Amino acid sequence: MSVYILGLVFGKSVGSLIVDRFGVGPGGVKYLTGYRVVGTAIIIVAALVAMTPRFAATDLAASLPLLILFATLSVLAGLGNAIMTAWNAGIGAKAGTPITPTLTNFAAGTLALIVTVLIARSISDPGPWVWPGQWWLYAGGILGIIHVAASSVLPKHFGVLETSLGMVAGMLISALVLDLVVPTPNTIVTPVTIIGTLVTLVGLVVVTLPWKPRPQN
Repeated sequence: MSVYILGLVFGKSVGSLIVDRFGVGPGGVKYLTGYRVVGTAIIIVAALVAMTPRFAATDLAASLPLLILFATLSVLAGLGNAIMTAWNAGIGAKAGTPITPTLTNFAAGTLALIVTVLIARSISDPGPWVWPGQWWLYAGGILGIIHVAASSVLPKHFGVLETSLGMVAGMLISALVLDLVVPTPNTIVTPVTIIGTLVTLVGLVVVTLPWKPRPQN
């Protein structure tokens, strides 16, 4: 999981820089200034620091080829997420509402899940359908709708990079809070985890500093 999260953060952060640089989102072109590059690097390093205790508790060499594969796929997923955010925001800006990209995303996702489940059940015998009894598991869909809707609106005003890194910081901080409040048997939280997570806020502040040079008098 740590490899996946770190790869996702890296791919999403770097992808958002590239997407903004070429003006793929509705916010227009945002050049690669020192603030944006340094702030992005701070968040990537902070995420790596936060994940260090988990890496230390895992025998990475035992399954190195598999870890490399997972890391590559997660980086690609992060890059794809950055592009998706820009496109969703563009569709939302053209349509004048975040409902259009949100509905499109969830319609396509639901169809893909149905097809995947039907194929998986047709080639194996998983037994009868069993629905989880924990009510909070069903909140994921609602939170997903809010996530896509927000990512369809915010890039127009703040840019894809600021939106993506804000969500990354929120994801890491929320994960830290959950690990502290409702820890699972494999939860590892150390001072390094807390410091690395909080430093992502520093990177977010640096990224949001004025990126456009002030006109000279």
